[in-house]
Amino acid sequence: MKPLFLSAALAAALCLATAGPAAAQPAMQPDVAVPFYTPVQALEALYRLHYQPRSQAFAQASAALGPALAAGCTAGGTLDEARVRWREALLAWERLAAVQVGPLVERRSLRRLDFQPARPELIARAVKAAPADAAGMARVGTPAKGLPALEYLLWTKPAAPGSAECRFAQAVAADLQAEAAAIAADFQALAAREFDDEGEAASNAFGEFINQWLGGIERLRWADIDKPIQSADGRPPAYPRLASDSTAAAWQARWQSLRQLTAGPARPLGEGLVPVEAYLRGRGQNPLADALAAQVAATTQAFERLGSAGAPARPEAAQAAARALGTLKSLIEKQVAPALEVALGFTDADGD
Repeated sequence: MKPLFLSAALAAALCLATAGPAAAQPAMQPDVAVPFYTPVQALEALYRLHYQPRSQAFAQASAALGPALAAGCTAGGTLDEARVRWREALLAWERLAAVQVGPLVERRSLRRLDFQPARPELIARAVKAAPADAAGMARVGTPAKGLPALEYLLWTKPAAPGSAECRFAQAVAADLQAEAAAIAADFQALAAREFDDEGEAASNAFGEFINQWLGGIERLRWADIDKPIQSADGRPPAYPRLASDSTAAAWQARWQSLRQLTAGPARPLGEGLVPVEAYLRGRGQNPLADALAAQVAATTQAFERLGSAGAPARPEAAQAAARALGTLKSLIEKQVAPALEVALGFTDADGD
């Protein structure tokens, strides 16, 4: 049986995951009837409507990467198609992993697939080891695997066709595909499961999801945007995904999922996800829900100024996005979590 955290996480996520872009949605009027969502209802919808399709999309994108690398690694081949497929897998991963719940937590998938930065010396050592199967890849350290390692082998130090580096890139892609398929299978099982209303236990699990949701916002604010800026020391910030010119695109994809989990209209029971905004409205917290929706809209506007490709051309735009995320985080910590009676704790996303 899956840990309650998964169920509760679902509940929370469901509550979060409702609907499309929050930025353009007007605040709901206080006299509009809104369902009273339970954590279990939120949980079931979240896995079925948010995580299941996103995990399947990531599995499909990962599966396309291997054949593209195989073609590119043959004599006379190029890595152009593999680079396109890598970007597709990256964006699918960002949409899926914006908030770490369920199998993503149990399997430690963030560390396994997206350890940053990749370590060139460990990649070189793994290339020499020449792992030929899953058992061989299991002995390769996480800093030499996953999406960052493939980015290194596709852009930073492109693997030549027929080389040991190209063979290792194929092994990394196969490992990525296997993990993506396992994640998708786990989420599919959760989406098909019926959860009982477990009262206080479900509420506690919902609180765990809220913590992971807040952690996902902070990971984007600090680890991806603000920390590179603060550590630049007069140099260009060392943002993630620079080699592939995918920095802003990755941020946009992650924010899209965070936004959908945070703000959006209420839906009839069983007909859609339940973002935190709708969950609050169902409990009569309309002014707070309005404030949350307004801050999500302001944050979306800040992200729109970043562009959608490489690193932001203007450092001020990245700083503005980080500040907007910081304001959103503060609102959640000071008002949303207390309103939901959720105790906040330390997560892997907390910076130092």
